[in-house]
Amino acid sequence: MFLFRFEGKLDCKNTVKQMRVKQHDRSCGFQLIKFVPQLFRWIHLQFLRFRRSGERSLPLIVGGVISVLILLLWQNLRVYQHDQIKSSIAHEAAIIEAEISDRLNTRILALERMVKRWEVSGGTPQQEWEADAAIYLEDFSGWQAIEWIDATAYVRWVAPLEGNEAILNLDLSQFPARRSALETARLLRQTALTNTLELKQGGTGFLVFVPIYVGERFDGYIGGVFQIQSLLNYILPAQFTQNYQIILLEEKKLIYRHGSAFPVVTDWTQQEKIKLRGINWQLQVAPSPSLIKEKRSPLPTIVLGGGLFIAWTLALNLHLAQSDKRRTRQIEAINQELDLRILEQQRIEADLRQMSAALENAIAGMSKIDPQGCYVTVNLTYAAITGYQPEEMIGMNWERTVYPDDVKQMVVAYHQMLKDGRVEAEARGIKKDGTLFYKQLVMISAYDERQQFVGHHCFIKDITDRKLAEASLLRSESTLRSFFNGGAMMMGIVELCDDDVRHLSDNLASAQFFGTTPEALRNQFATDLGVSRSHLNRWLQHYWKAVETQAPVRFEYSHETPTGCKWLAASVCPINHNPGEQPRLSYIVEDITERKRIECDRDQLLEQETQQREELTRKNFALEQSRREAEFANRAKSEFLAMMSHEIRTPMNAVIGMTGLLLDTQLDVKQRDFIETIRTSGDALLSIINDILDFSKIESGKLDLETQPFNLRHCVEGAIDLLATKAAEKGIELGYLITPYTPNVILGDVTRLRQVLVNLMSNAIKFTEAGEVLVSVTATALHDSPSDCKEPVYEIQFAIQDTGIGIPGDRSIACLKPLARLTLLLPATMEEPDWG
Repeated sequence: MFLFRFEGKLDCKNTVKQMRVKQHDRSCGFQLIKFVPQLFRWIHLQFLRFRRSGERSLPLIVGGVISVLILLLWQNLRVYQHDQIKSSIAHEAAIIEAEISDRLNTRILALERMVKRWEVSGGTPQQEWEADAAIYLEDFSGWQAIEWIDATAYVRWVAPLEGNEAILNLDLSQFPARRSALETARLLRQTALTNTLELKQGGTGFLVFVPIYVGERFDGYIGGVFQIQSLLNYILPAQFTQNYQIILLEEKKLIYRHGSAFPVVTDWTQQEKIKLRGINWQLQVAPSPSLIKEKRSPLPTIVLGGGLFIAWTLALNLHLAQSDKRRTRQIEAINQELDLRILEQQRIEADLRQMSAALENAIAGMSKIDPQGCYVTVNLTYAAITGYQPEEMIGMNWERTVYPDDVKQMVVAYHQMLKDGRVEAEARGIKKDGTLFYKQLVMISAYDERQQFVGHHCFIKDITDRKLAEASLLRSESTLRSFFNGGAMMMGIVELCDDDVRHLSDNLASAQFFGTTPEALRNQFATDLGVSRSHLNRWLQHYWKAVETQAPVRFEYSHETPTGCKWLAASVCPINHNPGEQPRLSYIVEDITERKRIECDRDQLLEQETQQREELTRKNFALEQSRREAEFANRAKSEFLAMMSHEIRTPMNAVIGMTGLLLDTQLDVKQRDFIETIRTSGDALLSIINDILDFSKIESGKLDLETQPFNLRHCVEGAIDLLATKAAEKGIELGYLITPYTPNVILGDVTRLRQVLVNLMSNAIKFTEAGEVLVSVTATALHDSPSDCKEPVYEIQFAIQDTGIGIPGDRSIACLKPLARLTLLLPATMEEPDWG
């Protein structure tokens, strides 16, 4: 990527140079136009000479000479027009390349920001991840999918799921291209991209993988799937796709095409390279025929036709004049002096007309300003640059067209012109609508025939585009330099000199390796830096191989350092140079010691894994036998539970029936309360026994909870009534607190809720010697309730608070485990807590 940006900067400089050459070509065209009056003067002198000598071939000579000059002018205009169109197309191609690179980089950075949030929070829940991915899919168009891939290379989460069902739970390690990119991202801990491939969703595209490391724990990848056709249709602006045929190639393979047909590479076709994070694409941009036709001007044809017409009209007039010469010789002798004066006057008038037309239609702005600073004459180009009409500027002061902060600078340039007669300067101007622009100007002093100062001529050119391009170029160069010096790898450019190497430009990492600075390392030879001859010969061998093959050469080697032996991976690439110059190459050196160590450890782990698999096979055989024995014991336990539940349920039905009969008799309030408590406890116990009887359903995890409306306050009071006697024996107060806005009637399993409350309150009473046990109920309305639910949804929290001994904070999690018991320093009268 760095080399690509650097080459792009050089291309911009070459473009500016070409523009200057074209400006020189335009100046040559103006010189040719200024030469026309001198040509007519020469033709007039030749006419007088040939008239005296009686030469009759003068019309042919005059017509031929003028025709040749017109043809030269026509060719010059055609070349200039061709270069202007080609420069415009090259500029548009560079904009398309920058647009594709910037938009792709923006989407890859979005994935890296998602990984940063994952790493900072230690992990992201699926719902939060899907919401985050949905935001990116909405903000950045062109995605095919965003996915989370676990550490085993399986695609676990996909957004959006619609249209991407084929890749959910897909094993990416089964595909070589994807597996290679995944391994590269994991080993290097940086973003990796695949080459162009066929997507599972259909179409051609590529994948981006960003590894996730929470500390030193590898947590999978965030992947992005891009379909090239749809991605570039979103990225490319409409003004480019309407006027240009665009093609993307990857290693001469067509991966994207916009246009009705495959364009043939012509003189108009511009080619760019897109290199971004491992992407190597070739971009071909060809203008449509309608765009070429629109950009072409009819001026060259008009100049050619009009010039030839004038040339041969003049030749015909000369021929007719020669024919009349013999008949009018005596009249010519009388009127010769008068004819010379008429011809001179006509020449002056023609010169004035041509000069006036040239000034009015010149590409550069031209004006004349009097000594008081007011415009006297202004051509159309000058007025168009400043946004005025020519008649509006006559009598206007020049300060109105100059940015106020630059007026002082222009006054200094004006005094310099008075001293030297000519001055060049650059300044900011203001158009009629207040728009700011940059202009390049030349001021030349003007004097009359008595050498009296009568003002000055001012020639301007709008250079706003050039100024903006220069500012952008400086920013790009600064950015590339910061990347170059901020990289962890050693990078630089060297020049081969016989059996030695000279460092031309090196980044900070390379300079630190040699114990110096990049400025001090510039133009230093390797032998002067203390590099051993054997080490230098190894590098020279690879350098010359790269020069011979004109292709990058990569190699690895071990290097002894004061801190130990390190493994380094190097890559050298040749740089194009002119014949006769010393070869130049770029180099990149990366420390791969850690990777080598990982490879060694991996081999050892593979050997250990083989041994462990053999041991695991033996243990699996023994485990299978144990499993069969456990299944037999489990069946016996289930049969025992079913039998015991059946035996207990029979007397419980009798107890419940008798309490029902008692409730139908005459009882006082206290007796009825006791009987109802017995009846409620019996119903709860019978419900538990029924669940035990269906133990097979419990073991398979298919226990269904009832969803019936019940009164929440009655449920809590019923649980308290069951334990009121036990609390009264210990002198403990039982109470409950239900916060306002808590719904009275809810949907749920009242039996299970009452059972949980009774268990928790029973434990609280067991370990409370004095004080109280308080049940708190709070409800919170949920805003993200299901769309099909018409009633509001609440989250209800039950809390049991007591004044007992409590549970140590470091062991409170143990109560959440099945059949957990806590060993505490309890009084002799207390049992250990059983959380069931």
